[in-house]
Amino acid sequence: MDTDVTKVLIIDESEAERYLIRRDLGLSSLHYQVYEAEDGHSGLALTEEVNPDCILLDLKLPDQSGFQVLQQLIGDRRPPKRAVIVFTVLSPTSLRDKALSLGAADFLIKGRTDPAGLDRAIRQALRNN
Repeated sequence: MDTDVTKVLIIDESEAERYLIRRDLGLSSLHYQVYEAEDGHSGLALTEEVNPDCILLDLKLPDQSGFQVLQQLIGDRRPPKRAVIVFTVLSPTSLRDKALSLGAADFLIKGRTDPAGLDRAIRQALRNN
């Protein structure tokens, strides 16, 4: 495996949102290999298949809540096996607190995070993992 490549899995039901994230990751100085899933079940299966370094997880998924997926990704591993960043349009502090308490590396809000901020969050999550 090329150590200069960071594998990122986007789990988000919206094809348009996945496109925007892919575009933003393409502006980074890091080289990202991006995988995509549109629901929690597919995301969990793809996680096992490609073993991503970082997962960008939306809380609103068509088949289960993002929190359920987060719990399955993190489990009781501390520190977690891989960095998971919740990246959602939902912004209440209670959701942020819950995500972080379940082991998410960060909580970002779509539309308020520019490409450089997303890149910084991924880098920080990988350093801390």
